[in-house]
Amino acid sequence: MAKPILDILAFRTRLAAIFSILAVALILYRLFDLQVAEPVVEPEVSEQRLTREMPWVPRRGLILDRNHRQLVRNDDRVTLKVELHRIQDRVAIAQALAPILERDSSLGFQEILKEIPKEAKDFKPGTYGEKNLVRHLSPSAVEALKDLQIPNLEKQEARFVQEAKGEIWRYRLSVPGLVLTGFPDRTYLKRQLAGQVLGFVDGENRGQCGIEMAENKQLIAKPIRIQARRYGDSRSILESDYTRGVPMRGADVVLTLDETIQWYAERALFDQCRELQAKTGIAIVMEPFKGDIYAMANYPPFEASKKGLYGTLQQNEHHSKNHAITDLFEPGSTLKPFIVAAGLDSGVITEESTFNLENGVRYIPGRSKPIKDVHPVKGMANVSEILVHSSNIGVGKIAEVIIGPRPTMPDRKILYDYLRGFGFGGRTGIILPGETPMYFRPANPADWKYTEIMTLAFGTGPIMVSPIGLAQAYCCLANGGIRKQPRIVDGYIGNRDGKFYSDPVASGERVVSQEVADSVRHMLRDVVESENSQAKSEWYDVGGKTGTALKWKVDHYSKDHRLLSFAGVAPIDEPKLVAVVMIDEPTGVKYGNQAAAPVFRRIVEDTLAYLHVRPDRVPEQTPTPALTLPVEEEEPMMARAEPEDPVLPPHQEESTAIPPAPTASEGRGLLSLLDRVAQRLGDEDESPDGRLDR
Repeated sequence: MAKPILDILAFRTRLAAIFSILAVALILYRLFDLQVAEPVVEPEVSEQRLTREMPWVPRRGLILDRNHRQLVRNDDRVTLKVELHRIQDRVAIAQALAPILERDSSLGFQEILKEIPKEAKDFKPGTYGEKNLVRHLSPSAVEALKDLQIPNLEKQEARFVQEAKGEIWRYRLSVPGLVLTGFPDRTYLKRQLAGQVLGFVDGENRGQCGIEMAENKQLIAKPIRIQARRYGDSRSILESDYTRGVPMRGADVVLTLDETIQWYAERALFDQCRELQAKTGIAIVMEPFKGDIYAMANYPPFEASKKGLYGTLQQNEHHSKNHAITDLFEPGSTLKPFIVAAGLDSGVITEESTFNLENGVRYIPGRSKPIKDVHPVKGMANVSEILVHSSNIGVGKIAEVIIGPRPTMPDRKILYDYLRGFGFGGRTGIILPGETPMYFRPANPADWKYTEIMTLAFGTGPIMVSPIGLAQAYCCLANGGIRKQPRIVDGYIGNRDGKFYSDPVASGERVVSQEVADSVRHMLRDVVESENSQAKSEWYDVGGKTGTALKWKVDHYSKDHRLLSFAGVAPIDEPKLVAVVMIDEPTGVKYGNQAAAPVFRRIVEDTLAYLHVRPDRVPEQTPTPALTLPVEEEEPMMARAEPEDPVLPPHQEESTAIPPAPTASEGRGLLSLLDRVAQRLGDEDESPDGRLDR
């Protein structure tokens, strides 16, 4: 009888122990559920334990033209990765991806297998157990990969923050080991328009050249820390109000460039360079009184959105190189107006001064070959006629008067100081990175030989200039004799208050008097009004000077390799712009008047008409022009209703295909669903209004 009682007690003891264990387990589970899975929000201590600060890097600011038209857009670069510690079946992964990646990235089943390491030791150090399969998925591939996504993805998962370097979001696919990650990327909305000026960003979203590099500190916002809630499965989920008080991107940079004028310059330059099979080409359009750069065109073009298509790093750097600020060349005859200005301002000559041009041939001491004029003039010529005929002998004699028959150091320094005053021999100070300083050879005027001074007068020998430096110098003649620093940035739009902050305009430095600048500028009109000038406009009074320079090859000047240029001002009486065109090694032409002057005329007429500048005259037989829009279509010119409006020359209206204004969520990069990623990446539509809503 005692034994059954003991058995019953043992059974009850075991049963009580089991229930006690279950009760404790239930209590522990509930505690876990309350404190981790469903944390209590009210207690302050618990809140501190379950929330954490996480790093947040806002998107880059936008780049806008002078009219606040958007030139770049923030996008997401989608990368497909494999996670080693989650791989269960390499073959299954390859089978799932092959149909998609074979179309998108030419990766078939066998290629994918080769890309997926078999064991951990096959991973290179520093990869953290991950490997990129495709660095840049196309929108169609992202759309196809949606079918591999985990079913019933929670909305919270879209705000899942990864602390991996550079990532802005991450999705795990239903196939174990496959991950889609989003990285910040930039889309350049006008493709190749001003590609070398805008620059591009690298894989870590840092500016590498152009404005992207020069204004990198303004475009990026300082990394901050935001609140996120940590859940039991180690996920960190952003709070619903995580954007409150947080800048979504860096400051927006507003350029002095005008998208429409830039398009005019590129179209005229590209057409000419392609026709003449030129090596490179440059066109710069500047406003002379503030130094604002309206356009800076480079040929061949560079499309930053497709920087990976240019081959090697060296090839990529060659295409993205901004020749307008990096290349140096002998200015040739484009320098002659500044020798004349130096002579007039120093008082050694007047407009009525005459010189014997010696029938186009002059021998000077210390030089075996004579100085020759391409267009010989018999007898005497005044200063204006010297420029009209582009006489090397004439400007050489003007330089000779400045320095004297037996030049001493002070006399030489007079000429040197004037040229330095116009900006030659140094940098212009433009904000763009990579500007090459102009220079004299030798740098010290005390070392200049007499023969070098004579050749310097017509732009060869001891002087090298850049296109932007030449444009800056011609602005001195257009604005009354003041050297202005070129401006490419007009200001900034704050990322917190949305206000525009203008970049101050430098006061400049006077080089020559107003009277001298005006006098030389009107002489340049006489140059263009000559019979053979291809820069002459039927609509506007313009002035300028051609330049033809032979390129130095090993040990001699090559007549087969030329740099042809034209620099000028328009209109002459009330200048609105300065334009410089340079074409390198064109085929079939020998002079700047043939290659560069027509480009100048085309750019000037288009730009002045776009700016609604009243023409100086109207051709007797005015054609019925058609407006060539900077988009795919052409529309006829609309007749003006007001008869008092001036008749404008044929020109190209402002593009109606302007990038869309950014949405309120622009810059977050944290997308709620993967199909929104595909939709955004594939969206190439452009709205008719490119102005930012602020």
